[in-house]
Amino acid sequence: NYFCGSFLDCLDDEGIYPQINSSECDIYCNTDEESNLFGYCYNIEQTTEVNLSNQELEGNIPSVIGNLISLERLYLNDNNLSGQIPSEIGNLISLERLYLNDNNLSGQIPSEIGNLISLERLYLNNNQFSEIPSQISSLLNLERLQLQNNQLFGLIPESLCDLSIDFDSNSRFNITNNMLCPPYPNCVLENVGEQDTTQCSELSNEKFDLATFSLKSVYPNPFNPTTKIEFEISNVSSVNVSIYNTNGQLIDVLVNKVHNPGEYAIVWNAQDYTSGVYIVKLIAGEYVDSHKIILVK
Repeated sequence: NYFCGSFLDCLDDEGIYPQINSSECDIYCNTDEESNLFGYCYNIEQTTEVNLSNQELEGNIPSVIGNLISLERLYLNDNNLSGQIPSEIGNLISLERLYLNDNNLSGQIPSEIGNLISLERLYLNNNQFSEIPSQISSLLNLERLQLQNNQLFGLIPESLCDLSIDFDSNSRFNITNNMLCPPYPNCVLENVGEQDTTQCSELSNEKFDLATFSLKSVYPNPFNPTTKIEFEISNVSSVNVSIYNTNGQLIDVLVNKVHNPGEYAIVWNAQDYTSGVYIVKLIAGEYVDSHKIILVK
């Protein structure tokens, strides 16, 4: 139907979700006290659990998720969510369980995930994530970590061994079916499972030389309606090149896959976009750079 939340506690979620007009329900939220998440109003101070698993949800995870500062459990698994995890997820320092598994989420797992110091269970499996941030080792209360069946590439951070996880238990730790490269930390050496290492070069646990990565040029700039974006990488890396507007909203993803060392050029066709200022952002391994570009029609 077309009902909007919040819904009465006596009602069963399975008898409510999904509702058709969820994107229009924000007009019913009290913006001072409530946050709109996928069309449903949640009390910012009182909401401790959100369970929207298996509800056919699509699109990005909205950044307003970070407003629910009292949240302890968040279940968004088994949907069709896409895009990246918003960095605002790091605001949820009371979060104990985060289930984002079985979606179409991609890009890097945000470094802000390390802010979730109360987290006990982190399920990110069966998505398209590309890199494990070293900050994940800050989750000292973590008991379960599921990362299997993604596109994770590069090295597993040695600091992962600082966690108190039982790495020998598949139900508590699983990282199989990715593209992670040796050498593997001793704590997971016997439990990395199947890894596609065909694109691995001779990697070490030393940080990459960031000076050898560069977002070289964007030309022409200003442009109408196409411009060429050039970049260089010196190690086999997961590369993401995306376009953002000046409000920080993701507009277009041009590249999101593993690249061998070399120089690359891609063309952005902005025919469908309005005149204005945009930001092109390159993420390659640990290297991040951005350039301002201007579309003039």
